Amino acid sequence: FAVHAQTAISVVPKPVSVEQRDGKPFMLDANTKVVVNVGNPELEVAEYLHEYLRKAFGDVKPIVDKKPNAKYNMANSIIFVGVSDKILGKEGYQLNVLPDRIIIQANENAGFFYAVQTLFQLTESDFLSVDRKDKGSYSVPQCKIVDYPRFAYRGKHLDVARHFFTVEQVKRYIDLLAFHKLNVFHFHLTDDQGWRIEIKRYPRLQTVASKRRATIIGHYTDNDARNPNYDNVEHSGYYTQEQIRDIVNYAAKRQITVIPEIEMPGHALAALAAYPSLGCKDTNYEVACTWGVFDQVFCTKDETIEFLKNVLDEVADLFPSPYIHIGGDECPKTRWQHCPECQKQIREHGLKDEYELQSYFMQQMEEHLEKKHKKVIAWDEILEGGIKGDVTVMSWQGEKGGIDAARSGHNAIMAPAAYLYFDYYQAEADNEPLAIGGYTPLKKVYHYEPVPKELLPEERKYIIGVQANTWTEYLPDFDKVLYMDYPRTAALSETAWTQKENKDYKDFLNRLEHLLKCYDAMQVNYSRSHYAISADVFYNSDTRQVELKLNTPAENSRVVYTLDGSEPDGNSKVFSDKIIIDSTTLVSACAIRDGEIISPVFRSVYNLNKATGRKYVLEHPNPQYSGSTANALTDGMKGSQKSFDKWVGTLGHDYNLVLDLERQEEFSHISISFLDGVGSWIFLPTEVSFYYSDDGLEWNLIPPQDCTIDRQGQIQTYNVNTEPLRARYIKVYARTVRQCPEGHPGYGYDAHCFADEIIVK
Repeated sequence: FAVHAQTAISVVPKPVSVEQRDGKPFMLDANTKVVVNVGNPELEVAEYLHEYLRKAFGDVKPIVDKKPNAKYNMANSIIFVGVSDKILGKEGYQLNVLPDRIIIQANENAGFFYAVQTLFQLTESDFLSVDRKDKGSYSVPQCKIVDYPRFAYRGKHLDVARHFFTVEQVKRYIDLLAFHKLNVFHFHLTDDQGWRIEIKRYPRLQTVASKRRATIIGHYTDNDARNPNYDNVEHSGYYTQEQIRDIVNYAAKRQITVIPEIEMPGHALAALAAYPSLGCKDTNYEVACTWGVFDQVFCTKDETIEFLKNVLDEVADLFPSPYIHIGGDECPKTRWQHCPECQKQIREHGLKDEYELQSYFMQQMEEHLEKKHKKVIAWDEILEGGIKGDVTVMSWQGEKGGIDAARSGHNAIMAPAAYLYFDYYQAEADNEPLAIGGYTPLKKVYHYEPVPKELLPEERKYIIGVQANTWTEYLPDFDKVLYMDYPRTAALSETAWTQKENKDYKDFLNRLEHLLKCYDAMQVNYSRSHYAISADVFYNSDTRQVELKLNTPAENSRVVYTLDGSEPDGNSKVFSDKIIIDSTTLVSACAIRDGEIISPVFRSVYNLNKATGRKYVLEHPNPQYSGSTANALTDGMKGSQKSFDKWVGTLGHDYNLVLDLERQEEFSHISISFLDGVGSWIFLPTEVSFYYSDDGLEWNLIPPQDCTIDRQGQIQTYNVNTEPLRARYIKVYARTVRQCPEGHPGYGYDAHCFADEIIVK
């Protein structure tokens, strides 16, 4: 008999309703029968379950044909029952676990399939083990579950262009999406660094575009743009059309639609390397060996349009999905501005500028695909020149794209980078593998609400779903992809599936504990960063000390810490109430359970100074980058060049900060640091000025000659060292570039400016 049985109902994503019953559990074993009417469509799901039982137990009972009105011994059975229930819809189900049988009811195959995924999570996690040893039986607690999804589109993206993954790895990826009740796999097949799909009409896409001679080493912002460091190892690979069909069929049996993405008109270097005449200038292109955005894009001439239509013809025949994604993001227009062919298109079609030229280009694809009975999805830049036709907008730069699409009557899929980019760091960067930047921890992913509050009730129906994206510039192997995706994909699944009113983060974390055991059984290389220590910082204005409270969401664990720079371990001091800090101190901490460190080590230097804990006002703050605490610019914590969680930003505005010291203070030093991250559209200020005031109205400029600049990596610190001054208010005014300058891939777009901490001594 099974041991360590699961006693509570822990299902992710959380169902609509769960009724748990006391009493003897159902025991799943080699004698368990799968009962289904073999003439009904749900036979496919029954066979899927039957095969899983065969792998678990070896010899199992054959599927029992449930003929109408026939009588059977239903003991120790899993019974599939087709119903017609409007509440359940296409993807809903009812799962009833009794001591001697399990009854699954659904309207369609998708509902039956998702009921089976719930059954897998209800069963002891060992049942899912890839190295399972037959235990004889596995318990399933008695319960009744009624469930159906919130959104029809529940997507997950994988970039196979930057790094190629095998067919078997892609299938495993799909299995994990299905386990979380996601129903769309966004297959990013082409980019500057590689073309990964066979197009029979254009063989050089296989022989040339699928190969790059080398890959940049480290983060691209750490490299000299003129002389990067490369590994000098060829990276190659593509999927044959036969392999594509195999992947698509495999996904379909798991209720997943595969949506291919063919990037255009930007991110085209790999294709241009194969067919140079498709560019604005017939020259020697090379498949990109580094990351970023390049201005070598598809020319908009008729020859290129014809080429891409031919490509899409083959793609459309391979993917039964109603959608094809045609990219449209990050397309610099500089080459078009000087290209005779592009300017000719603008004149002949009465277009206003290069933005309308991109819209014209994309409309050619949309109209062509419509003839193939396909609809277009494109990134939110497609809105810039106006859109026509039945186009769905994928909103990645924020929520504005989705809002604008919905207000114009177009469907939108919400995938904002600040919440749903899984190539971003999920914990303190110093404890994590190299990533592109950004910060999307599990809690932030979970709390994302896909329907913008700005939309009117009648506009909300156009938000058809939500998607998370995993770009693979810094993910060279599949284990690292899984590490970045899990358990964040679990949080995504609950955002996509669970009704808004049923969501609760603490409850999610409790249920996640069982899901992590499932991951262990399935050998998923997941991150434990959600166990990371967080710090609540309180400034005691009476004692002028910082009071620190350390937290971890890990159940049945304890937090240990050190203040002397040593590594925390099982012998370190256990945190109980609060830590008092009265001078600049390095705090190191971790969570321990059963004698084992289960969290990343938390390290933070608290820089106590006269600004610590004081209030400030920042004009035009960017709410997406507001720091990790309420007073992030005066919490004593400096930012890191590896992630953005402690930085406070503006977007498209100067940085105008006013600090209130709350009383007259004497000082002779002020400093503030800014981040240089041009690749992420983060620019240093062009000029920084410091002021002081007694009333916050009349300001005195500190002479510029008293200012010095220190640089450490991507962080530039602006210092003032002056004769002692007295004031209550201090102002830092940093003039910014406001918009990305000409020659930058984001030319014309708003630019970020990030600062981390103002220090006054």
